[in-house]
Amino acid sequence: NRLVSQEWMRGSIMKVGDLVKVLDDPHNFCGIGLIYAKDGRHLVKVHWFDDVLNDRKKWEQATHFEVVNEKQV
Repeated sequence: NRLVSQEWMRGSIMKVGDLVKVLDDPHNFCGIGLIYAKDGRHLVKVHWFDDVLNDRKKWEQATHFEVVNEKQV
């Protein structure tokens, strides 16, 4: 039995420049954000397009977000 990362299972590894949304936010209260910094696989900093949420410039767990970029063909 091998442990598989959630990023791999979802088919996307987050990277700087990705558009993300909060994973458990069915009403999309937080909207869309942009990853502007990354520390390893687990920590990211997100710039939210809703300025109210940008007061918190702290590291966030990447597992709380979902990449919403369109897949390139």
